[in-house]
Amino acid sequence: MENMYQTESLYDYEAQNILFIRRAIQKRIEQGIKQFAILPAGFWGRMTRHILEKEFHIEPQACFDNFSFYNQDIHPVSEIRSMCLSDTVFLVAVEKEEWRGLLYQQIAPFIPDSFIELIPILNAEQKRIFEESKKVHLDFLCPGFHKCSTTSLQAALRQNKNIFLPDVKETFFITEITESTHKKFRQNYQDNNGKSIGVLNGGIEPTYLFYAASVYQYFGRDLKILFLVRNPVEALKSAFKMSMREADKEGFELIEKYGKMCPDLMKEYIETYYWRFLYINFIRIYERYYPKTQIKIVLSEELIQDPSEQMETIQEFIGLPKELRIDYEEFPYENRGDTVFKDLGGAYVNHTLNMLRMNVESVPLYLRIDEIRKEVFDITTADFNFEQYEDIWETVYDYYADSIKSLEERMGRSLEGVWY
Repeated sequence: MENMYQTESLYDYEAQNILFIRRAIQKRIEQGIKQFAILPAGFWGRMTRHILEKEFHIEPQACFDNFSFYNQDIHPVSEIRSMCLSDTVFLVAVEKEEWRGLLYQQIAPFIPDSFIELIPILNAEQKRIFEESKKVHLDFLCPGFHKCSTTSLQAALRQNKNIFLPDVKETFFITEITESTHKKFRQNYQDNNGKSIGVLNGGIEPTYLFYAASVYQYFGRDLKILFLVRNPVEALKSAFKMSMREADKEGFELIEKYGKMCPDLMKEYIETYYWRFLYINFIRIYERYYPKTQIKIVLSEELIQDPSEQMETIQEFIGLPKELRIDYEEFPYENRGDTVFKDLGGAYVNHTLNMLRMNVESVPLYLRIDEIRKEVFDITTADFNFEQYEDIWETVYDYYADSIKSLEERMGRSLEGVWY
């Protein structure tokens, strides 16, 4: 058993996964870390423990199983927090990207980002795709943030004929890497002859926040990373309205639970999803793979207020030569919405259309369903404002105070007067 991860019988991708685990542990030890916990305790969790014990002679402080982390009723929160106080690093070795994302969602509110080590684990199919010669080349990627003008940025960049972005903003490829999704992804970026389109190719993919390792493995080290950020309280409000309007999976679960818009529904949404706008946590994960010189942070508020200057700096950052840049007198402020579900019946209709849209293969059909869905909103939704719920939102800024301070330090500027 001691040398099982060094045998020739191992598949090549398994040997690479073991190398990832070794490097992750070694890096943390070099940083002075002496205590580790492992989660979840699947095959690669057990392998991580074996390497930690046999190669590095370190006994893990704890090994949490999958059930403990996916069942919130028995979530070991107090134990996790006490470990953070003792400088314990949590090693997260999960094969499926969606599981890794879900696990990060579960632990992010309780564990500071610096104590989480996400270890990229591949399967054979993913490894073949990562090593394939016919991969899509991207010059830049915007992996966030949700509700921070990413749709508007897509529309703005598409105005420049020298920049290519797909018709559909989010392809979701990295969130589910298979031969089938890879083929579909390539088709988004190639003409009928299989050649790349545009002087520069880019992607606007807010769902890629959890997938920095896979982004790096597929697109390589030269990729420029662009983050759009916005006052997190306002972003959370906007996300809440969209979720209640579209009745997406997360919003629909709350709508079904409470049956109507009410303070308890809103409080549960805030408590469950506020962490999505702890911007610095996700930026730091990307900084593990890309140097700060390849990462740019742009304030959504300033992009809207001064599009000419901000879009000039964005075009320069992504590598577009000056003679190919265009001036933006106005910013195409899109995807705005101030309505939420009108009643439970309307929410059912919106949810059905949303799920149908997300599961179609054809891009034209996706866009057509999206048009129909927005027309239906005129019947199934109603105007909404937060005035009667302001007492709930008054304390939400406290959730973000430390994160904003860290972001200010990272950007080298104060956000006073912009966000607070």
